[in-house]
Amino acid sequence: MWPFHWYSCIHLRRDPNNALVTYVKVGYCGALVCSFPLVFLPAQRILELWTFGVTPKAVKKHQKNAFRTLVTCCCAAVALYGGAYFAEFLAYVGALCCAPLAVVYPPLFHVSLCATTWAQRIVDWTLVVAGVVVMAFVFYQTISGAGDG
Repeated sequence: MWPFHWYSCIHLRRDPNNALVTYVKVGYCGALVCSFPLVFLPAQRILELWTFGVTPKAVKKHQKNAFRTLVTCCCAAVALYGGAYFAEFLAYVGALCCAPLAVVYPPLFHVSLCATTWAQRIVDWTLVVAGVVVMAFVFYQTISGAGDG
């Protein structure tokens, strides 16, 4: 049912032929399928707002459903054909999205909302510059290591 080279961390030392292990894997897949709407809906609402604008609920209902189906099929195609490159994709997302979120945006918010003295502003802008340097370094490491496996 599953490829022989695939083992999750939980099942690494378990017998793959054990029925309980198989039930846990099937249950985990079911949980992933059921949690998809929770992850998908906020991003889909933003895409619908960009595509259709602000409309009443009943207007363009079939177009929105078709758009949701199209986006879901695109996500499935990317997952199916891009699964071999998932680690590289995750590295790019980490470099370009997570590093700014963790290191750059907090001092930007602080300088915009709370900083009252020049010393606070200098510290905030120093942290922003350091965060951008870290982000560039991580992105460079990701690009230089791309394709290494």
